[in-house]
Amino acid sequence: MRSSKMKGPILLAILLTSLVCAGCWDLWELEERGLVLAVGVEELPDGQRRETTGLENRLLGNVSDRMIEVTYQFAIPGGFSGEESAGGPTYYNMTTTSLNSETLVRGLAGTRSSRRGDLTHLQVLVIGQEAARHGIYPILERFIRDPEVRKQVPVMVTDGDVKEVLEITNQQEPMPALYLTALMENSSFMQRIAPQISLMEVFRYILEDGVYVVPKVTPGKTDLKLAGGGIFHGDRLVGWLGEFETIIYRWITGQMSSSPIVTASPLSPTYKLVDGYLADRSKTVVRPVIQDGTIKFILKIRTEGSLLERQLAEELWNDRVLASIRRDLAGVLAEDIKQLIKKAQEEWRLDIFGFGRLVEQYHPQVWEEIKDHWHDSYFPGAEFEVDVDITITRTGIVS
Repeated sequence: MRSSKMKGPILLAILLTSLVCAGCWDLWELEERGLVLAVGVEELPDGQRRETTGLENRLLGNVSDRMIEVTYQFAIPGGFSGEESAGGPTYYNMTTTSLNSETLVRGLAGTRSSRRGDLTHLQVLVIGQEAARHGIYPILERFIRDPEVRKQVPVMVTDGDVKEVLEITNQQEPMPALYLTALMENSSFMQRIAPQISLMEVFRYILEDGVYVVPKVTPGKTDLKLAGGGIFHGDRLVGWLGEFETIIYRWITGQMSSSPIVTASPLSPTYKLVDGYLADRSKTVVRPVIQDGTIKFILKIRTEGSLLERQLAEELWNDRVLASIRRDLAGVLAEDIKQLIKKAQEEWRLDIFGFGRLVEQYHPQVWEEIKDHWHDSYFPGAEFEVDVDITITRTGIVS
């Protein structure tokens, strides 16, 4: 992870770049800008809604009865001087509320901030679970239309307090927004993190009434944890993927780069000693087969990697032992895959893996007939065959 010393110059570069990008026709001085690097959105329960009267009540009453709370994280340029003696604050958060209109919220924010909010370099958008469960389209729509906002901004969902997420930092990163983006960069090699998804990708899924997974961030006492994911159907949160479920999800969807597999050593007297394997490369191929009205998916996973752990010291290394280990590891992964697919079929009744797109690709005429009832009928009734082949390229044994 990059050090905090490097983040200071980066932030200063962003600040200076924002001046250049402004253009002469709409000159916006640096000292007038409130550079927003993170936005958090949550919905307040009924008991915390603010009562209004008169014209304001009529205006807000025409909008919605959902009270949303938006937190803006502003960068403090002086905190990024890069000097050891700097030590000043690098950010401040401002939270304001309104009735389900980010336009109105930004208007209210302007009455409390001495600088006009600049979303040009927004780094991350965090959505609270209450807002997510009741629908995020009205919230995200405003950001999509805003020409200031980059459409590739990463989106996250939290099962905790949004304001807490945007208050936690660590010694390696100077502010929460950069802490979050650094954690998201780890998703390329940390498979417990759901794959990154952008604002534009989420918006497209919403318009298609699609099913997708958003990375989940959880606030702790002193740090943040990015692991697992929120399952969305359209614009609503409908469930959660656990950390290990996210690993299996990535195996199924072919978004796996490196991941461990652990199984109990079958020859261990107590059956508590384990064999540990780390995948260096992998490939997932899924083929839909339709026969006699039955939809079947054949999943083939091929992976190569290293045997990192072998706790049973008495066992000799030979081809027979390696074949047994490979077979056991493959069996564990295949069973985990079947269990997650079964959960998606029976509990969520949603195709979170995108199998329907393969039916559309290989059997377009059939798809036109079944697409309207894919999630609630045809996907839950589909059959799955899972074939896992593991190759151990390194054992760590020095002869």
